[in-house]
Amino acid sequence: MTNSATIDAAHKVFLRACAALQPEDWNGQEALLKAVDAQGWELVSKLAVQFGLLGLVARNLEWANQRTGIFIPILDRMVAWRYGQLMQMLVHRKAARRIGEALTSGGIQFVIFKGMALVDQVYGDLSLRAFRDCDILVERERLEAAYTILQDLEYSPVLYERLQDYLVRGKAGINMSHPDGSSVDLHWAIQGYEMEPSDPEIIWRHCRPPEPSQDLPGWRMSPELTLINVAAHYQVHEYEEIKSLVDFYRAAITLGERINSDDLFRTARALNMHQAVDLAARLCQRFFIPNPLVERLAVGSPSWHTRLACSMLTENSLLRLDKMRPTERRLRGLICSGAVSSSAKAFRKMLLPKASELELRFGRRFDFSMYPKYYAVQAYRLLGRTRKPFSDLA
Repeated sequence: MTNSATIDAAHKVFLRACAALQPEDWNGQEALLKAVDAQGWELVSKLAVQFGLLGLVARNLEWANQRTGIFIPILDRMVAWRYGQLMQMLVHRKAARRIGEALTSGGIQFVIFKGMALVDQVYGDLSLRAFRDCDILVERERLEAAYTILQDLEYSPVLYERLQDYLVRGKAGINMSHPDGSSVDLHWAIQGYEMEPSDPEIIWRHCRPPEPSQDLPGWRMSPELTLINVAAHYQVHEYEEIKSLVDFYRAAITLGERINSDDLFRTARALNMHQAVDLAARLCQRFFIPNPLVERLAVGSPSWHTRLACSMLTENSLLRLDKMRPTERRLRGLICSGAVSSSAKAFRKMLLPKASELELRFGRRFDFSMYPKYYAVQAYRLLGRTRKPFSDLA
């Protein structure tokens, strides 16, 4: 069994490997690196793979080795994995280019955001950050046209058969897959945690045409909206994906002087996402290498809600390898991120779901027999402390 000292040292190395911006960030870290034993290095490797950060961690551990001369037993393996990841990302980029060119030819104005855009704007290296799909945002008025273009490219919906099935359920996006294994998330709105879709006028006001240096077609979010969306994404996934926190940290620094902090805070408040930004900034202060470009985003004293969230989101809770039970994760998400209104809405959904919400749960048309089945499954999950998702038990 791995002891607590080994786990702590491995966590510290992993977090520094996520945050290092230059080889010099490893200066003076010899004692930390030497504190990691063989089991600890295996834990670093597992964390990097699980959280989709193996490319970044591999590159930054190469820097650590170069600056300190300390042997890192997992380094050769991770460098090879980084190369393999690059090959996968090249395939995904090719698919994104095909999608972007088809939408452009069809006269559709669209925004590329999340993973694909972050690689270009923040990481600058396709091998550093993994992503699974291409995220596209279109105006609601052009949604049907964009959907038809994607169908013509042989992309098909994953969850429901028709676009209308997503619209009637109040969804803000649709995941579509291709026979070659690539996928695209087609969005027509941005939605925060337990929130209604954001005002499209605010979103599109903070999107810009692509710069000449950008490799892929499509508009991009402004630096301010990029940071807000990353913070919201971390919140939406109930703090399980530390990759989004790493994205926030590196975006805050890389986009640095381009970020107008007054505009950032004003826009975040307009979108009801200021708490998400503030919490992300304070977690970055705690876990990553101190940087003034991040510290300036944590203004004033934290609210009681942010203090509560920071007390719950500890290093060990964010870097656990085992998946949280769905109910436990859900409660943590509500406590850490939900406003009173959104928390009330979420608890109502858990205790008395609507017909449309039960359809989402069961993946079929509503009938009244779903209610007793729903409560039976939820009771089993709670009392049995199972980690199985609802869909596996329904």
